Amino acid sequence: MKTQTKRKLLRKDAPSINKVMGYKNEAVVERISKDLNLSKSESEELFNDMIRFLYIARSTNIKPVSPPKMIDEAWHIFIIYTQDYAKFCEKYFSSFIHHRPHRPEEKHGPEGGTNCRKLAQSFFGDDLSENWKNPINGGCEDCNECNSSCKGFSCNSCSGDSREECCV
Repeated sequence: MKTQTKRKLLRKDAPSINKVMGYKNEAVVERISKDLNLSKSESEELFNDMIRFLYIARSTNIKPVSPPKMIDEAWHIFIIYTQDYAKFCEKYFSSFIHHRPHRPEEKHGPEGGTNCRKLAQSFFGDDLSENWKNPINGGCEDCNECNSSCKGFSCNSCSGDSREECCV
């Protein structure tokens, strides 16, 4: 994606992605490894993907965004390190990033997962790790009924009875 287009997606107060990606926390990586039964390298990759998600969630104008399942699990782990998490949010985003789970009274659609994956591809390229699959909101990565012209955020080009309502 061209830099000009990326800038349109970003909020005016968005921090540099390079600065945000410079954040490291070995205690969280170790806990991810232990709790999710992952190797050190898998845990580091998942931690970095979680940081990318938090950047997307706070720095873009596109809403809603929902993390894929594994990234959400890593986020849960980071949140329990309350002081570290609060300092991270304040340092890079000037405010706390709240985790807002789905509520039963809300319509539960795939838009958040679709937006998140599209934004991740826009900012980080098509070669995303496996952590970006299995969206938490039943997004559309595996949609086989997809209209090939589907390129927008939260598009609803697909039809049919599959659980997917759009494509990535």
